[in-house]
Amino acid sequence: MLTPPEEFVGKCRKLRNRIEDERKSSSFTCGGTITIQGHGGEQKEAEETSLHSSPSLNLFWKTAGKTSAEKLTLPITGTGDSTAARLQQLVQDCSPATFGVGSKDILDPDYRRAGKLDADSFASTFHPADFGILESIQQVLLPSISSDLENRLPFRKLTADLYKMNVYSGPAGLFRRHVDTPRSSKQIGSLVVCLPSEFSGGQLIVRHHGKTVSFDWSSSSGSTIQWAAFYSDCEHEIEQISTGHRITLTYNLVVSEPGYCDLPSPVVDPKSLPLYAMLKDMVAKPGALDKGGVLGVFCSHAYAHSSTTAEHSLPQILKGSDLVLYSVFKSLGLQVNVLPVREADGFYHTENPQMDIGGRTHPKRDKYAIDEYEDSLGYATKRYWPFYRLPGVFWLTEPKQEEMAFSYLAYGNESSVETMYSCAAIFAVIPPLEKRHGEKWKLLVQE
Repeated sequence: MLTPPEEFVGKCRKLRNRIEDERKSSSFTCGGTITIQGHGGEQKEAEETSLHSSPSLNLFWKTAGKTSAEKLTLPITGTGDSTAARLQQLVQDCSPATFGVGSKDILDPDYRRAGKLDADSFASTFHPADFGILESIQQVLLPSISSDLENRLPFRKLTADLYKMNVYSGPAGLFRRHVDTPRSSKQIGSLVVCLPSEFSGGQLIVRHHGKTVSFDWSSSSGSTIQWAAFYSDCEHEIEQISTGHRITLTYNLVVSEPGYCDLPSPVVDPKSLPLYAMLKDMVAKPGALDKGGVLGVFCSHAYAHSSTTAEHSLPQILKGSDLVLYSVFKSLGLQVNVLPVREADGFYHTENPQMDIGGRTHPKRDKYAIDEYEDSLGYATKRYWPFYRLPGVFWLTEPKQEEMAFSYLAYGNESSVETMYSCAAIFAVIPPLEKRHGEKWKLLVQE
């Protein structure tokens, strides 16, 4: 096993701390407000209203057994009985909202008390693309990071797929702490749009890696459209509604196929990021990894890395600090890959052990029978999850997120179902010192 110099081990420990700081400071959620024309202050200039304000919006819905659709205009401006009746009709026409546990949908009013309409049962005149919301989310949660054309990740664009309408009503509507289940391997987050309907309470609390952001929409709920977006692996909750009806549209945020767009995209130069200087010092100068090696960083965010499309969706769907690290590695001219690592017992030290690394992202597999005379774990892994042992990996972080790799039936005195998990990790290959040549490396040393 390669034994690293003590100086290099010390640098790895400092780099580990810097990576964790980057993860803590990375944005994981964002939000905004759209005023309703004629509400909440003076009317804006005409050229501004398309992005910053909206006309009143209409909701249409139809449930089984009805011959015509219902219509509700928001915000509610009058006090007539017919308007109140239409709002109450919407509440009554909603089905009780469930929540997912594994592959099951659970109905438990103590955990979630809300109504819902599926996307095929309603329509609205509100569309996020009309107000620049997706572009705003892309800037914060899915930025383009580039130093030059050669090392750039292709421009990544978000689409918002309408998923559900939810109504949380006072005095008991709520949704306790949970993490959303991604609906596709390319989904990176969720967008929640709160429509103009007056209510009190019901704060949206979003948490990630020990940080908390609170969205309190109640004070302006009757006259504005308010929205929040967050990564799929963020824990969040909706506190109890005190009065009124909190009406929201939920969209799945999905990364579209890489390409280029006519709209300007904010670009961050990796050289401006704090991690760049530390990594450059490690890879561009002699004295640390003169014989070459591999830096390994376990991904901070959850990805569907064991899905059938992961081989094509990664690294395009990298988020937050994972995107920052990938881009910094690429800007240093290193070979970078995102690969699965099979779970291993023990602590992942920087000077640590060889582990099973998948040659590519593997779709998860279910329940293979293993003969009782075989080495069950070794046999199943080699046959159904091809891997290799890579010496000289210096792990800078510990595993954060796991996904099922495969499960199998193991037979001995008694049969049992065993499950193997894997974690996604970013690998940066650093060549030996004598192979670090060419203009790219010279420029790095001279910086």
